Amino acid sequence: MAAAGIWKGFLKLSFVTCAVRLTPATTASEHVSFHLINPETGNRVRMKTHDAETDEVLDRKDLKRGYEYEKGQYVLLDEDEIKALKIESTGTIDIERFTPLAEIDRRYFDTPYYLVPDTKMAMESYRVIQEAIAEEKLVGIAKLVMSNRERVVAIEPRDEGLIVTTLRSPDEMREYQPLFEEIDDKPLDKEMVKLAKTLIEKMTGNFDPKMFEDRYQAALHELVESKLKGVKPHLPEPKQTGQVINLFEALKKSVESTGGAAKGKPRRTHETHASKGRRKTSKVRRAG
Repeated sequence: MAAAGIWKGFLKLSFVTCAVRLTPATTASEHVSFHLINPETGNRVRMKTHDAETDEVLDRKDLKRGYEYEKGQYVLLDEDEIKALKIESTGTIDIERFTPLAEIDRRYFDTPYYLVPDTKMAMESYRVIQEAIAEEKLVGIAKLVMSNRERVVAIEPRDEGLIVTTLRSPDEMREYQPLFEEIDDKPLDKEMVKLAKTLIEKMTGNFDPKMFEDRYQAALHELVESKLKGVKPHLPEPKQTGQVINLFEALKKSVESTGGAAKGKPRRTHETHASKGRRKTSKVRRAG
């Protein structure tokens, strides 16, 4: 059964338009979540809104939003004033530009979504747009209104479909130069760098997200299961982290303790997801 869309509208490339729906590409349903419970009664705890100074309990409907322009000084805003500024959704993802994926700084990528045709009539237009983008090996840049906020998004092919990723705005990004300026530029021991490169080569392999299990979430699941069964949970001993005294010896020991090169060593390539999707599409259609 196809996943329900959180947004429905139209994908537009100049005068070419097709009905589409947007579905989240991620889920947190497998994560362990908690509620605050009163251990005396077993009931959930409900937080009450109260004045930070007088401790008076207040009703949320009587409150206003405030912007702190100076320490402890706020300008109050009415909900009607805020609502008047909200951007109405046009219901359209209008592609305004195309750019190579490598041109987009990875720091700007935020949340991914799957974009699929919403009707059978939209199928042909959708496929034409998808395949054209894939063959050109580019990413579409568009704007999308979600939750009354206008977001810039990147649209890239993935296999037969399209992925839309919201992009962070420049004012959300912190500059890294002031931090990196603190790193000194003294000459390094070439032998140590050589050892580090050898270690990297031995550890190089294809990326497989299944290799990197969220051990904390797995441990939480195990803890909850133990509690439900009435079994005393096994809690791991805290690890003792030793301080590295001799960097050269640490590098040497690391290289010696690492076996052969990682399986599935990747080829150095600039191939993008777009080109992968295009190749797969071509193979399928030739076979048909």
